[in-house]
Amino acid sequence: MLSQQQGREYTRFKKLDLFLVASKPNYGSFEPFAAEVNDFNANFQNLERIVPGKTANATGVTTDKTALKHELAKDIALVCRKTRAYALRFGQPELAAQTNTWEGKIFHMKDTDMMSYSTSVVNLLTPLMANTDYIPYGITAASLDAITTRSTNFNHLIGKAQQSESVNATTNTAINKAINLLHGNISHMDLLVDEFENSDPGFVQGYHINSSVDNVGVHHSGIRGTVRNTGGEPMAHVTIALEGTAKEAVTDLMGVYRLDRVSPGDYRVEVSAAGYASTSVVHHISSGRIDELDFQLAS
Repeated sequence: MLSQQQGREYTRFKKLDLFLVASKPNYGSFEPFAAEVNDFNANFQNLERIVPGKTANATGVTTDKTALKHELAKDIALVCRKTRAYALRFGQPELAAQTNTWEGKIFHMKDTDMMSYSTSVVNLLTPLMANTDYIPYGITAASLDAITTRSTNFNHLIGKAQQSESVNATTNTAINKAINLLHGNISHMDLLVDEFENSDPGFVQGYHINSSVDNVGVHHSGIRGTVRNTGGEPMAHVTIALEGTAKEAVTDLMGVYRLDRVSPGDYRVEVSAAGYASTSVVHHISSGRIDELDFQLAS
């Protein structure tokens, strides 16, 4: 599944790609812009190839694991309820306390604790099976075996989910790299689109509307860029904030950030990361522009 930011960018790129394909007659005669569009289209097609793999890989395993955990929690809660009723009826307060639980509480346990908890419940109840007072409560060897089987299967899905997360980490890096390339394409097209301001102002306006995040149109404004260390390597998890506002962003795995929907004006941009010296710069944000603003942090 795409992150919220990745999903927003993917929607934005798809919207712009459709606009540019339909508008080819408007810009085809201006070779630098047309070449940038071709590069954008190739990068977007690459992103389209990557995205389905991450979505399918994450969704199937997560859905299966969640459903099985619900079933396991339901089964355990049922035998615990019946056993607690038995314990209270026959004056066994310790057993009543041990089985005082419910489905929601069990479901919200850590995934890694489910196997050991299931085993402890089965081990607690198995000796009671021979008790003539307990038999009428309908807890059988088969019902306890079902709990053991489900907990084993759930534990197996935890392993698959961990493998999925590992695969997704690699895919996520590829997605962020593709997004970064597309940001570069848009930045270059932003520099060239004013070529059509006099000859085709409708195309220019349409370009700005379709290249903006969440369709904020020609009024979108802000900053974006990349944060690197002194060795030139991209830095993830760096915070970029506008002093005196609630606006802030955190860089992705490729060191890329974006702050949009910012009212035009002068702002002090503050950049900080754990283990590095903070830095700041005053920058003027213009109406209808996403400015490129890169940073370098020293440790």
